[in-house]
Amino acid sequence: MKETRFDITGMGCAACSARIETVLNGKEGIKASVNLATNSAVVEYDENSYTDADIIKFVEQAGYGASVAADIPKAPVKKKRRWIL
Repeated sequence: MKETRFDITGMGCAACSARIETVLNGKEGIKASVNLATNSAVVEYDENSYTDADIIKFVEQAGYGASVAADIPKAPVKKKRRWIL
């Protein structure tokens, strides 16, 4: 199973996010969670059956836009300095 985060456009309410979840979760081998607040979806799917382009197509057929989310690098962890006297 592959997990990918997608940016979703065109959502305006909870019904929108629920519709996208329903469409994606209705496909065999796909498990999706859509977040209205972040305009994103995390989709777990069988990469032998689907591609990222397939997921985007399903979202677009539901009337919304989608793209693979760019990975945002995590901020480096600051190390504490120890002073030796």
